[in-house]
Amino acid sequence: MEEMTMKFHQRGFGGLQALLAMGVVVAISLVAIPAYNSFITKAKITEAMTMAGESKRKVAEFYTLNGRFPESEGEAQSIKTTTLSAPEYVQKMEVDTKDESHAIVIRVFLRDGVADNPGGQEQFIYIAVDHSKGAGEYLKWSCGASGLDAEMMPEGC
Repeated sequence: MEEMTMKFHQRGFGGLQALLAMGVVVAISLVAIPAYNSFITKAKITEAMTMAGESKRKVAEFYTLNGRFPESEGEAQSIKTTTLSAPEYVQKMEVDTKDESHAIVIRVFLRDGVADNPGGQEQFIYIAVDHSKGAGEYLKWSCGASGLDAEMMPEGC
């Protein structure tokens, strides 16, 4: 009788190869997931910045037409940004004409859960404007945030 020999062909991954592939996936996930979450949070904050930017345009228009900043409550309300549908990530907007440091401050408050908030304080972004002093009069804008990490804000803010 002839002796039969069988040849085995390996198919698929071996145990070590599977562990190595899993290790690579875990390493990539450790970097990618936090970066993705940060990107999503910045996108949500962009909704608030867009609303504040529209009000910024309205303040500049008001100043150009009237030669002064809004003073009364009615004038302040006229520069608030309105939307057809409720914003998904913005809770409310305030226009402060009585701020001690600036002529006008536009605050856009974020809804709970938009960004990490370990301190539990109110989270908002703001755009403030002042009248420049000296030659070449212009509006001087600044922006910032409260309750948010600086890295979550757009560049130039």
